Amino acid sequence: MEEMRDTLKKCYDRLLEKQSFKPGDIVQWKDRLKNRRWPAYNQLCVVLDVFERPFFDEKESPSTPYFREPLDILLGFIDSEDYFVGFHFDSRRFELCKG
Repeated sequence: MEEMRDTLKKCYDRLLEKQSFKPGDIVQWKDRLKNRRWPAYNQLCVVLDVFERPFFDEKESPSTPYFREPLDILLGFIDSEDYFVGFHFDSRRFELCKG
């Protein structure tokens, strides 16, 4: 029980670690904060745009984990079919790529 409590606290703290991104930055998911099918963990993404004010997908219902998720960054990456695609995300879940 204590281990789970520590893990939850660490995830919460990492979610609140806000980083400043700019177009051209290379980013990846923060550990344990991936909440979408793509991109994969450790898959590199390029920041295409950063929005001053986040927007929210109005189609999401309160019963999904995406309801009221602040989408404030547009990331590009290579998908499983080798196409360059762009999707909107919550930037709190990403970090600058190390190395």
